[in-house]
Amino acid sequence: MNNAKYFSLTMIAASLLGTVILMAFNYHTDQSLVLHQDTQNRYWNIQAKKPWRMPANYRYLKTLYLLEHRDDFDKLLMASSRAGSMDISILGKRWFKYNFSIAMLQDHEQHLQVLLQHGVKPKHIIIGMDRFNFYSPYPLDHVLYQPYPLDWQEHAKLIGFYLFKRPSELDIDILMGRAILKPDHGAIHDGGSRWSESDRQQRLAKQPQWQTPLLHHSP
Repeated sequence: MNNAKYFSLTMIAASLLGTVILMAFNYHTDQSLVLHQDTQNRYWNIQAKKPWRMPANYRYLKTLYLLEHRDDFDKLLMASSRAGSMDISILGKRWFKYNFSIAMLQDHEQHLQVLLQHGVKPKHIIIGMDRFNFYSPYPLDHVLYQPYPLDWQEHAKLIGFYLFKRPSELDIDILMGRAILKPDHGAIHDGGSRWSESDRQQRLAKQPQWQTPLLHHSP
């Protein structure tokens, strides 16, 4: 075997090994929780003086949860993370808080298409509008902003996106045990809000832009 052929085979083997290691690393850490399809837990970073809950891909996880619990909800509040300041119980029963960070109108459109494809037909829909809906660029390549796929081809691309993504510092924290999985019951369907009413009112007073205007639609 000549040196050129040996070098080529060595590079191919090293590339394959590196790819397998990257896939295994991303699957093990999986900060987004998409690969593990986990709607019940969240990673908490415990190395800081005050532990904090790490972000996950709520676009995907909330849609997955809604599809799995379709009989529990028939009304949707579709909005950005700012809707976390809202107590959804004031709207009544069987409401699902379908909110996530930087929610754009195209997100709501795609996820409604997904729900309809799976036979989920909400009776009432409230859409929260933010100013950034009209001027913010859509972060297509962000690990937390990937929408729920419309078909199996998009699903395959999404899985590939997470398996081959570039590792981040937060992924290293998970690998080193500085972030751990903890139960997070209710965070999916109530928006993850744990604010008291007094805290909610203080936040609204300090940040009036959180008072998101709503568009109400009843089919």
